[in-house]
Amino acid sequence: MTHWHIIQIPDHPSFDLTYTPASMVQILYPIPALSPSLHRTIRCRFRAGGIHPIAKEFKVTKQQASYFTTTYTLFGGITSLLITPYVNLYGRRPAYILLTIIAIASNIGSAYATTYGGEIVSRIFVGVGASVSLAIGAATICDMFFQGERGRFMGFYSLAITNGPHFGPIAGGFVSLNLG
Repeated sequence: MTHWHIIQIPDHPSFDLTYTPASMVQILYPIPALSPSLHRTIRCRFRAGGIHPIAKEFKVTKQQASYFTTTYTLFGGITSLLITPYVNLYGRRPAYILLTIIAIASNIGSAYATTYGGEIVSRIFVGVGASVSLAIGAATICDMFFQGERGRFMGFYSLAITNGPHFGPIAGGFVSLNLG
C-alpha cells in the first residue's frame, strides 16, 4: 500500500525552503524555552510555593501576596487577546522582540521592587511581556513547518505551556525553603 504525502508549497516569492531541519529547530527553540512559554507558566506559579515569605517581606496578607500571580495571569491573558490581530498584520518577529524585552525589563524591575505596589506593577508588565509566546507560539510553529511535521513541535510547545503550572510551585517551594 502506497502512502502519498501531499505538501502544498506556497508560490509566494518570499517563501524560503532553504531551512534545514536543524536550523528550524534552532530558530524555534526560543519559543517554548527562552521566550516565555515554559518560563511564563513556571514563573506564574513559581511564587505560589513561596507565598508565606513573600507576604512577610512585603508585610501583606497571604491573599494579597497571591495577587502577584493573579495580576500576572490576568494581564498576560488580556494582552494575548489584544496583540494577536496586530501581530497578524505587522509580523511576529517585532512582537517577539518588543514583548520579550518588556518581560526581561519587568522581571529585573520585579527583582528590585521594594514595595507591594511596585511589585504588582512590575508583575503586570511581566504578564504583558510574557504573553507573546502564548498568543502566537503555535502560529509561529505552523509558519515554519509543513503540515506533516508540525505535530512533534506542537507537542513540545503544548508540554511547555501546560506543565509550567505543575513545575512552578515545586521549584518555588524549593527556592523558598532553601534560599528564603
